Parts: sequence; structure tokens; C-alpha cells
Amino acid sequence: MTIVNERFQETKNNINLILEPNNQKTDDKKTLFVEKIKQIESGKRLPIPIECINLSKNKRLTATKENDPEFLQLVETIKEVGILQAPVVTIIDNEIIPLLGHRRIEAARFLNISPIVCEIKHFDEAKKNTLASIIENTARKNWDIVAISKSLSELNSDGYNIERLAELLSKDRKTIGRLLKVSNWGDEAHRLIINHPDKIKMKLVLNLASKQLTEFEILSSLKTAAGLINIDVEKKVKKHTLNEKKAFNFIQQKNLTSEQSDLIFEVLNHFGLIKKDF
Repeated sequence: MTIVNERFQETKNNINLILEPNNQKTDDKKTLFVEKIKQIESGKRLPIPIECINLSKNKRLTATKENDPEFLQLVETIKEVGILQAPVVTIIDNEIIPLLGHRRIEAARFLNISPIVCEIKHFDEAKKNTLASIIENTARKNWDIVAISKSLSELNSDGYNIERLAELLSKDRKTIGRLLKVSNWGDEAHRLIINHPDKIKMKLVLNLASKQLTEFEILSSLKTAAGLINIDVEKKVKKHTLNEKKAFNFIQQKNLTSEQSDLIFEVLNHFGLIKKDF
């Protein structure tokens, strides 16, 4: 069979899949497409009925569409020029899950456009499980930010850069970068976040990750948010930390000996300007 004939047959099969009887149950149709996708190589495209794609794992799409200017703008663009970039889907737990292009698919559903041409992407089981974990986790109102950050770090170690992770999860690159920083925090910081979800909110964690802070400063901020240390104590700790940094810079600039630097720290400690154990 020639390449042309092979492609003709593949197109014919795809059309036959789509043109199933209208009274066919959605679950049966979805099963057919799940099996079809499993047989298709990564990178190939397939028209998929909109009702077969599972969008329930992306909570950002539950917002009222009529009140979302960006969504309405996307709808108008698709009306005018169509879907220019194919969404990317994969199979996880026998569900067709979007990895890229969630809003394009939802806009197509809004416009009653079906089927929609999607690019197929397959992963090995380890990466698939990690992606499934992230998608499932971010579907919840309050993410388990520690679990998410560790999963992202695992994928990052496997060669997925920040740009690719942002595409796969439909997040901005800054958020991905901050989550990767959270994954590198120590066990104590992670335990504080996990044990105090009602007080240590995701917004606070991402805000801390956006700054250049020492491990001590991160822990102090998390403990303050959790109510474990008094806010006045926190201010004093920050002041001590700042004074200590200034002292270190002064010592480095003056090339002082260890005996001279110890004397400086002893004096600063004596007058309560820093808190340091000798």
C-alpha cells in the first residue's frame, strides 16, 4: 500500500469514527476514540468529538463565561478565523485529557463546534502518572502546593523545562518557576505548609517564592502566618537578619581577621542588634 493510500485509509477511518450513528451513546463513542488514540503515534492529529474530551479536571473553566472577557474574545476569534493551533490531548485512566488548549476546546464547545482536531501526545507510565497527579491536584479548589511542586520538579529533572511545563499545565511561566523554587525548600518549610493549610495559603507561598529569601526568612514568614511566632518577634528577627548581613558585608570589605569579626559580632549581640550564639 502506497503512502497516499495509507493516508487515504487513515482519513477514511477517522471520518467513519466521527460519523457514528447519532443515537450512539457518548460513553460508547468515547471508548472508541480512547482506543483509537492509543493506537496513534505521538504528534499525529485526530478530529475528536467535543463530548468525548474530559474538561472536568480544569477548574478554571468553571467560571461564568459571560463574565470572562478573555474567554469571549477567544470565542470571537475562533468564530472569525477558526482554531489555528490544535489542542494537545493524552489518555489518562481511559479519559481523553487536554494538556494544552483547554480554553480553545471549551470555546469550541460554547460555539457547538464538533469534532475538534487535536494533536495526540503519549507519555511513558512514570511521566503519565506524574502528569495525572498534577492535573488531578490542580482540579481542587486549594492545591496541595507541596505535592504539586515536587511533581513539577520530577518532570523538570526528566527534561521538561519551565516553558514546556507551563504549556502542558496551562499555567504562566512565573508560577511554574515559583513552584519549582518551593520544591527546593527544606522539609520544615514543607511540613509547615502541609500542617497549616487554613493559615498558610497558596498566595503567600507563591509570594515568598517570588523573592530572594534565606531559608531562615522563609521559615520565619511561614511560622508567623501559622501563628507560631508573634509578629513583633518576626520584625525583630528580620531586623537581626538585616544587621547580620550588613556586618558580614562590612567584614568582607575590610578583610578583617576571624578574631576581629568575632569581636564585632560579640559587640552587636551584646547591644541586641543581632541574635547570635557563640
